[in-house]
Amino acid sequence: MIKTQHCPNCEATEQKLHDFRQEVSDTVEKVIESCAVTSWGAAMLDPLIIPKPKPDPLVDVLADISGASLIDADDLRAALEARGLEIREKGQ
Repeated sequence: MIKTQHCPNCEATEQKLHDFRQEVSDTVEKVIESCAVTSWGAAMLDPLIIPKPKPDPLVDVLADISGASLIDADDLRAALEARGLEIREKGQ
């Protein structure tokens, strides 16, 4: 989002614009999925779609092992390793 500081209402206006763009994006995606839109039509609508963020794999891992009341570090590492992930220090 672009940050401006020339008026006190700009941040609220920017958030409303962002929310509206997301609403348009979601609606266009539904139209493409539910209608027989030609590939040409889909290509024309594609610029209106905001890419969804990738899900955080750590959330999935924690959901898998959250049955235990205390999360064991070894369980966390094993669950991450099963997904081909690992914990590393930043910059390594």
